Parts: sequence; structure tokens; C-alpha cells
Amino acid sequence: MGPARQRDTEHRATVAFHVHADLAAVRIDDLPDDVEPQAQAFATGALAAAAQNWALRRNTQPERWLWMLAGLLLVFPSLLEGLAETLTGLDVPYPAPFGLALVAALLLKQKFVPARLAA
Repeated sequence: MGPARQRDTEHRATVAFHVHADLAAVRIDDLPDDVEPQAQAFATGALAAAAQNWALRRNTQPERWLWMLAGLLLVFPSLLEGLAETLTGLDVPYPAPFGLALVAALLLKQKFVPARLAA
């Protein structure tokens, strides 16, 4: 380990900083279809409540399906919009707020309706 050992002269790669021609990462017309991080957090919670069969208390079977629907409305708003339009012919322009409203309604129901009456 004396001076005869050769020192490594390789360096890390440099990061190239340059300006891209297309600065917008999201097109303006795609904004309604984009899921916000807050909505993704609610979606994760809703899907977890469906998978674990538990939110504030044990879910009933209809609640479990509603948790799943709410999570899917928040995770895949464009997909469900197209599916609803294909099946019913109705235009549902923004399904994500329906998912948020469903999450709020389920949480309020589980908080204020006693478990014995919910079953």
C-alpha cells in the first residue's frame, strides 16, 4: 500500500444542463385528467380500506365495494370516464371529485353511524 499503488483517476459523469424546447411537462388540455398528489393519497387510503376491509371500523360488503370504486375513480379518472361514456352514453367530465365525495361520505358514515346499525 505504498507509493507504488496507482491512484484511480476516473471521475463521475457530469450532468448536462440544457434547456429543452418543450418546457411544459403537462399540456394545458390534460390538466383535468391529471391526478393531484392529494387525490392519490385519498385513492391509496380508499383502496387500502377496501383491501383490508377496514377504515374507521370494519367495512360492510357494500362499503367495501364503495371504497374500491372511490379509489378507482381517483386513480383512473380518464379510464372510468371513457368506460362510463361507453356503457351509458352519458358524459362524466370529471370523475375524480365523485371519488373524493364518496371517500368523504364513507368516512362520515363510518364515524357517525354505529356499527350495529350499519350491518
